[in-house]
Amino acid sequence: MNKNLALFLCLSLPALMLMVVPARAETVLLNFEGSISQAGCSVRDAATEPPVILGRWGTNQFAGDGMSPPVPFTLKLNCPDAKQATITFSGTADSNDNTLLKIDGGTGVASGVGIRIEDSNRNPINLASPSAMMTLASGNNDLQFFARYKATTSPAVVSVGAANATAQFTLNYQ
Repeated sequence: MNKNLALFLCLSLPALMLMVVPARAETVLLNFEGSISQAGCSVRDAATEPPVILGRWGTNQFAGDGMSPPVPFTLKLNCPDAKQATITFSGTADSNDNTLLKIDGGTGVASGVGIRIEDSNRNPINLASPSAMMTLASGNNDLQFFARYKATTSPAVVSVGAANATAQFTLNYQ
């Protein structure tokens, strides 16, 4: 019986040695990158910020260039340090012109118009697109913009009713 055991071990041992896989380790170098900066700008008087009143316009106002006169509004920011930034306005886009903010739905609302947002030079800022780069100073910053109604079709087919909308803005720091 010892011969059988010895024979079994002699035949099995090489097979068992082949089954043993040597342990292998690799070292990988991970690089972590980032920076620490001061907090971003905060909105001054956010709780008391009045709505932008675009006014009351007749449907005939949209016959020419399809727009109402621009109405100025100001975003008041307090920034901890000077920085470069763009601003992006977002909200529900008009289905006929996705560069415009859609008028809130419901009964008794106007149709055929959207709200166009413009920078301080009255250049349009397309919805969901960043504005031109602007410099924000350390401390208080008053950013001037304009808003106006714009017909969404040409020729303008505008119906009467409430013409309200809501937008958010995001500061994109560089």
